[in-house]
Amino acid sequence: MDKKSLIAFALIGLILFLWPVYNKKILKIEPVRKNSQKSIVGDSLAIEPRSPEIKEETKSQKQTVSAAQKKQVVPEEIINVDTDLFEGKISSIGGGTILSWKLKEYKKANGDLVELIPEGSRGNLGFTLDIPGGPVVDLSQADFYLKQDNKINVDSEIVRDLTFAYEIQGWGVVEKTLSIRNQYDLKTSFSFVSDQNIRRKETYSVRWNDGLQPTEQNIKEEAGYHQAYALQGGELTKIKKDGTGVIEGQTNWVAIRNKYFMSAIIPFHSNGIAAQLKTKDEVSAYQEAGGKSIEWKNYMAEIYLQRSDSLQSAEAIVYLGPLDYPSLKEYGVDLQKTLDFGWIIIRIFCIPFLYVLQWLGKTTGNYGWAIIIFSIGIKVVLYPLTRKSFQSMRAMQELQPKMNSLKEKYKDDPQRMNQEVMKLYKDNKVNPMGGCLPMALQMPVLFALFRLFRSTIMFRQAPFLWIKDLAGPDALMQVSGFTLNILPVLMCVSTIVQQKLSTQDPRQKMMAYMMPVFLLFVFYKFSSGLNLYYFMFNVLTIAQELLAKRSRAAEE
Repeated sequence: MDKKSLIAFALIGLILFLWPVYNKKILKIEPVRKNSQKSIVGDSLAIEPRSPEIKEETKSQKQTVSAAQKKQVVPEEIINVDTDLFEGKISSIGGGTILSWKLKEYKKANGDLVELIPEGSRGNLGFTLDIPGGPVVDLSQADFYLKQDNKINVDSEIVRDLTFAYEIQGWGVVEKTLSIRNQYDLKTSFSFVSDQNIRRKETYSVRWNDGLQPTEQNIKEEAGYHQAYALQGGELTKIKKDGTGVIEGQTNWVAIRNKYFMSAIIPFHSNGIAAQLKTKDEVSAYQEAGGKSIEWKNYMAEIYLQRSDSLQSAEAIVYLGPLDYPSLKEYGVDLQKTLDFGWIIIRIFCIPFLYVLQWLGKTTGNYGWAIIIFSIGIKVVLYPLTRKSFQSMRAMQELQPKMNSLKEKYKDDPQRMNQEVMKLYKDNKVNPMGGCLPMALQMPVLFALFRLFRSTIMFRQAPFLWIKDLAGPDALMQVSGFTLNILPVLMCVSTIVQQKLSTQDPRQKMMAYMMPVFLLFVFYKFSSGLNLYYFMFNVLTIAQELLAKRSRAAEE
């Protein structure tokens, strides 16, 4: 082994040795303790009952109460919450776990409110408490009691605080508070008052237990979006199968999303020190509109929170709402990274287009008109290039006889033929690639719009004329079980007309038909918003070509 290798191994060993010290002394992160033999399930622990008489019972009597917990000494309470944006059901079991969360501004295809929580789901926002010097206590199924239910006015906004409490016999009392307001997020805080002289900071592992349920008609397609995410140190981790195990390190958030909605847990004034993502063994089955059963995987996302020195509680923001890019960005923790806009060249176009279309939609009151205005705007921006493209194509067509002559003259000398053709281009100031530039610029635009129309919630169920959903096919009618989408057909026809107007070479006539027909099959099941844009762009291009021809005829 050479000297450089020995130095490299020595440096690696030094880094491995100093890394825990760096975490503890500099970052002040204590290692996450995995569940061991000291782990205790919440169902087997003593509780803090409501009745003052029971509080004064002896230790042996408390053990009897503990053993009787499955008989619900403290009955489960279901708290209904209702705001302008959502209505939900919260269980006292687990200290305020989410049983139902329906969004009032969003509906399913059948008219029902969008429900984010899978039917029969339990344990969403359940947590485990790691007591320093004590046990690791799983409280996700523990029988908490509702200690207080307060409504307060904060900055002209009504906030409802639900506080749940639970006594861990011999160790202390743990409390969990949910602060609910008229927003898509709620604040949750965890505190622990110990009977022991504990100086170190306790750790809470909070988990979203059962993923989200599908909300769209095409469940098979939506399943492709259903994933679990974690952002740690700026690096995004996501899974669709298996699991990550516990990954230690600075954790910005964990989240689970379907096509248009998301649940996320974001540390707030607390240290996110680890995360875990897992595909659950249980698979749900949902019926699509046609009666076909589709399997739907469920995910668990868990984040480890360590109480900060300055607070008596560990706090987190829980987001339960739409995947709206501007709203997610406002949290300042890169929560918008769950929206995949593809390669960087596509993202460069996606985000500005999103804001422009959103503004146009709000201004016009309809996203169909917003798309039409947007297509006109893109055409105006690209007009100088398309004009030069048409000029280049016409010049190429005018030079075609001379090029054919050169090819015939130098058919036995390809090198000389290429030289003469390039000289012909240069003498006539023709760029043979000039006709390709507008198409080269149009492709990133199309890819960006494909991403936006497919997964941006602002187009979900947005109507226009006969179209009920700009995010899906326009579905004009059903013919013998076949869905007739008219916009892809219009796009195909307009492309043929455009090709015929711009193509003069007889050898390219076939391409004028083949390419549009190919696009018809590709775009047939794409979103109606994308097809509307493409159709409008073609119509404007046809108008531009006709005006150019009229202008040339007038000059002659």
